[in-house]
Amino acid sequence: MVVDNLSGVVKKLQEMVDNYNSGEGSYAYLLDGDGGVIAHPDRQQVNEVYNYKTMKKSVLVRDANGENIKDEKNNERTVEIDFPVPPSMQAIIAKVMTGETGVGEYTDLNGDKNICAYRTISLPGKSDPWSLIVVQKKSVALAFMYDVTKKNIQVSLFVLALSALLTFRFSRRITNPLIDIVNATNQIKDGDLTVRLDIKSSNEIGVLAMNFNKMVSEIQQHREGLEELVAGRTRDLDGANQELTALNEEMIAMNEILEDTNKRLEDENKARRQVEDNLLLRERQYRALLAF
Repeated sequence: MVVDNLSGVVKKLQEMVDNYNSGEGSYAYLLDGDGGVIAHPDRQQVNEVYNYKTMKKSVLVRDANGENIKDEKNNERTVEIDFPVPPSMQAIIAKVMTGETGVGEYTDLNGDKNICAYRTISLPGKSDPWSLIVVQKKSVALAFMYDVTKKNIQVSLFVLALSALLTFRFSRRITNPLIDIVNATNQIKDGDLTVRLDIKSSNEIGVLAMNFNKMVSEIQQHREGLEELVAGRTRDLDGANQELTALNEEMIAMNEILEDTNKRLEDENKARRQVEDNLLLRERQYRALLAF
C-alpha cells in the first residue's frame, strides 16, 4: 500500500513537471535529498536514476545479443557510469543541495547559456529536503522580453493614435486626460519610465489610464532586469581588470628590482676588472724590476 502511494506521488510529480514545460528551453526537474532525479521531462534521466550530486547514472547490463542480464534473483543487473555535468551547473547543484535558494546562470554542454532558479522543498519528518530546479534558456528568455517590449511599444503607439482621434470627437472633459496620455508617451519615448497617469475616474478614460500605468510598469521591470544583468557583467569585468592592474604593478616592481640588481652586478664586475687590471700592471712592473 505504501509503495503504491509513493508510486502515485512520483507519478503526480512527473505530470506536474511535464505540464510545466512551456516551450523550447523551458523546463523544471526535481531531485531527492541525495541528488537523484525524481521527476524530469527527460524520462531517461528518471529511468536511469541520474544523480546530479555524484554525477553517475544506472544503466542496464546487456549481453552481446543486446538482452538484459539478470542476477541470481532474476532482477535486471545495472551498473553505474559517469555522465557529464558542466562545472557551472555543478556549482548550482551544490548550492541547492546545501539549502540555498536563488537564481544562477550556467552554460550547458552545447554551449548554450541558461538561467536557472532553484530552491529546496522541506519534507515532513527527518527526510532530507528535495531540490526544485527551473531552467530557462537565456536566448528564449531575452527574446520573450524583447517581444513584450515591442508589443508594449505597439500598444503605446495605438494609444497615441487613439488619443489623437478622440481629441477631435469628444468634449474638453475628455481632451485633457488624453493630452496627459500623449505627454506621458512622449516621456516614455525619451526614456523616462517613471511617468504614471493619475486615475481620476472609473469610466473608460480611467480604465485606459490604469492599463497604461500597468503597461509602463511592465516595461520598466523588463528594462531594470536587463540593466541589472548588464551591471552584474560590468562588475565582473571591473573585478578582473583590478586583478590585472594589481598583477601589472607587481611585475613593474619586480622589473625595477631586477634592473637595480643588474646595475649592482655591473658595478661589481667593473670594480673587479679594475682590480685585476691593477694587479696585472703591478706584476709587469715587478717582472721588469727583476729583469734589471
